[in-house]
Amino acid sequence: MNFKPLLLFIFLSFSIFGYAQLNLVDGTNIYTIDFDASLSGVNQGAFTGTGLNNPPSSGQLNSNAWAVAGMSDGSTTFGQSNTAGDFARGSSNGGVSSGGLYAFNTGSGIAIGIQPTGSDWTPGSISLRIVNNRSTTLNDIDIDYTVLVRNDQSRSNTFNFAYSLNNINYTSVNAVALTSPANPDANPSWVADTKSLSLSNLSLSPGASLYLRWSGSDAGGSGSRDEFALDDITLTTSGSTPNCTEPTAQASNLAFGTITDNSIQGSFTTASADKYLVVQSTNSALGATPNDGSNYSAGSILGNGTVIQYSNTNNFTASGLSASTTYNYFVFSANDNCTGGPDYLNTNPLSASATTEAEQNGDYYSSINNQTCAALKTALHNLIKDHIAYSYGDLWNIYQTTDDRQNDAGNATIVWDMYSDNPNGSENEFTFVTDQCGTYSGEGDCYNREHTFPKSWWGGSTSVPQYTDIFTVIPADGSVNGTRNNNPYGVVLAGSETTITNNGSKLGPSALSIPGYTGNVFEPIDEYKGDLARGYFYMITRYEDGISGWENNTSESNAVLDGNTYPGMEPWLINMLIDWHNNDPVSQKEIDRNNDIFNYQLNRNPFIDHPEYVALIWQNCGSSDTQAPTAPTALTASNTTESSTDLSWSGSTDNIGVTGYNVYQDGILVTSTGATVTGVSISGLLASTSYDFYVTATDAAGNESSASNTISVTTQTPT
Repeated sequence: MNFKPLLLFIFLSFSIFGYAQLNLVDGTNIYTIDFDASLSGVNQGAFTGTGLNNPPSSGQLNSNAWAVAGMSDGSTTFGQSNTAGDFARGSSNGGVSSGGLYAFNTGSGIAIGIQPTGSDWTPGSISLRIVNNRSTTLNDIDIDYTVLVRNDQSRSNTFNFAYSLNNINYTSVNAVALTSPANPDANPSWVADTKSLSLSNLSLSPGASLYLRWSGSDAGGSGSRDEFALDDITLTTSGSTPNCTEPTAQASNLAFGTITDNSIQGSFTTASADKYLVVQSTNSALGATPNDGSNYSAGSILGNGTVIQYSNTNNFTASGLSASTTYNYFVFSANDNCTGGPDYLNTNPLSASATTEAEQNGDYYSSINNQTCAALKTALHNLIKDHIAYSYGDLWNIYQTTDDRQNDAGNATIVWDMYSDNPNGSENEFTFVTDQCGTYSGEGDCYNREHTFPKSWWGGSTSVPQYTDIFTVIPADGSVNGTRNNNPYGVVLAGSETTITNNGSKLGPSALSIPGYTGNVFEPIDEYKGDLARGYFYMITRYEDGISGWENNTSESNAVLDGNTYPGMEPWLINMLIDWHNNDPVSQKEIDRNNDIFNYQLNRNPFIDHPEYVALIWQNCGSSDTQAPTAPTALTASNTTESSTDLSWSGSTDNIGVTGYNVYQDGILVTSTGATVTGVSISGLLASTSYDFYVTATDAAGNESSASNTISVTTQTPT
């Protein structure tokens, strides 16, 4: 984000008052540190990597605002100057070797940077001090920042975030933790990863300080370390919190949009109020008014009506309605961004009625006429595109309809979280609204919103429809969401898990060969693999008009996407997701969720309604060819080392034509090759370990041959 005009105002304000660190003041709610220009109390001029000083000279950081720990030359506390050695390594575009603090030019501006070494910043930290110089207590603050990594070395390092109210006890926020890959990129460049978090219930009184800390250490691998940079730190604060007063006016102009046989969409013009309570009834009079101080969640009963939502949005969707039925809607204004709320305006609520249509028997898929392959994918794209998009905040309310279930005891409604649910045992349970969060201290604390297709893969924009697409943005345990991070879904190599969650989901190295990718993968439990696979098939179909340009946004998206509209994803992922789709068929949960989302977005996931579309598009493309290729023969291994082996075989024949080969390791598909490739190198093996391999051939119709001969390969023992 670029807030240059606002920053100019902030610069002038800070210069007038002469503060010596970042101060939060009345009347200003957005603060950005971009290291490209002066920010009084933070840095003097564009940062040039010439150290920390109080007061700072041109190109320096203000040591009253910054502290650095973990250098071989020592540490600097707040207010302590240091303009030499590790603390003043100067400017660079990257590719340095000396450890210390730099001004890195990342291609999009100047950033404060670190080159870790064996004696610098392993571990280490950079801390920023912020003072609440407002006249009121600060309770909530949103923090956005960009981490840039130049992955040019073979060691993996962390770059984590924590905060403190006393500079002694720090609370880590695992959701924004980052670990660089162990294997270097072939052509290293700065790769940006935007992080966002919200801190709440701070109770930071006037004059008190808030401390933000970014820390790092070795994580894995060996040798030298990657370079890190921190840029575009944006702080967004709320205003003061006076006592609540009743709004002076109700909303107006209640109008209805799309009406179907089971849903009604409405919108209204807002008044001077914080939020709006929308209640639905089949009676023309509600018979009750909301109680001040009471929060009403969706589904709550008020008089003879049902609460549809309580939020700051001016639109709503009522779903699950009866055909040919008149519904009355009542909208109450309320103030609750204050102390003692909510405070409702109880008299003369905005009201209007609408009638659902007669029951519809039309076929949503009537435009799909025997297409296959890319043509079918594009036809489905044209059918499901242009859905109604909601705000990110709307999702909290929508989940109460799309992702609710009874707990195992049958005595409470909880969030249906695929990262927490344990069909075979006890699990963490989350209550809607009460347990939603932006921060957490561990698994089971609270739930948030998980982009199953991480937003960094499409470039991080929050103004695109996929940012809030309910089909792929799901409620999930906040801690597990952070653990999964931006890693692809995959199959974790048994015995190498770095994390196993409470319900059995895993994070760790991939058991499948992923060309060009050596990072971790996240494996959900079997119960939900099909759900997530069908979500991905939806994603690359709904957004096929843009997905071809996303491949190179991150190393993870490069591993997942193929840079084409069709098929859209790399073969290893398509094959795995097809297996997940086949082994975990469509459940009643998915059917119900598909119907609920349709009532909001007015589009559907076709791979839930028609599971056969998966094979028609990505597997056999509807071909009448049912003859499988002959089995590959003469599979042999050579050049076996402690961690790799080379396989080769004699090719197959087919009545139409062989399109490729699948290589299986201990019965698990690990890689696929093209039609003319009859050899492959398998890496990532464990030393002194025996593995069984066999190969099959495939054709364009998705037919797979029987297996080749199976060979056993034992890796070498370290000397």
